[in-house]
Amino acid sequence: MRSHRILASTFFAILLVSTMIFPVRPYTVGVQVGNWTKYDIDFEYVWESELVQEFPYLQEVQEREWNDITVKKVAGTIVTIEVTTHLSNSTESTAIYQGDVIRGIGNLSFQIIAAGIQQGERIVTNNPDVPDPPQINKTESRHYAGALRETNFLRLELGSVFQEVWFGNGSIYDYYWDRETGFLCELGIFSKEFGPVVNELYSYTLITYLKLTMIETNLWMAGISIGVEWWLVLIAVIVLAASLYLVRTHSRKSRRISKKLSQGKRARSSYRH
Repeated sequence: MRSHRILASTFFAILLVSTMIFPVRPYTVGVQVGNWTKYDIDFEYVWESELVQEFPYLQEVQEREWNDITVKKVAGTIVTIEVTTHLSNSTESTAIYQGDVIRGIGNLSFQIIAAGIQQGERIVTNNPDVPDPPQINKTESRHYAGALRETNFLRLELGSVFQEVWFGNGSIYDYYWDRETGFLCELGIFSKEFGPVVNELYSYTLITYLKLTMIETNLWMAGISIGVEWWLVLIAVIVLAASLYLVRTHSRKSRRISKKLSQGKRARSSYRH
């Protein structure tokens, strides 16, 4: 009976941990005022045309070297950030963006999403204007700002592109967010644009690739790689230790009982003699 109670106690301990590992939780904001990140900007393009002059904005974008993004305000699920863009000529420009991280409303775009989202979960929720928001494709570990982080990956194909095949103008967006905080770690945008057809040929062809990569942040310390799942390991260790303690305690009690029974048998045997 005691062994059954030991097994039952261990089972319920594991069951308790399983409910902690897979909780039903609401979406939450994972950033706070003062959090900041710095991104390296890499922009490349190919322009082909004999009829149309190259667009001026291409050179302007190519002059961008890095972005600083700082969280200025958090009110409920609404986050306000300040973005400073540094150009190659040492000039800078600043802009303010604000949005609801959970519902995906505002001009914050996908710079910050909800914290702790898992693979298969949607990046926004409770937004009637977005009945079918995209889902996280996968979770994987990647290095950003000096640390190995658990990231959530999402690929979006917009326009006339499907499974990396272009049928006209379109773009592929690859997002990597830090899973613990929801902050963007990396963004890659690969686009193709074709001008109006003239003499059975496109008047121009433009191919662009923009990549933003987080290189510095105060969200975590460089060199310390802690994923969101560290607490699962801690709980597992606690459960294992508790189980071993119960088993050892039971074994000691069983040995004491066996010893008493043996002593009793020897005493009865001596008495008969």
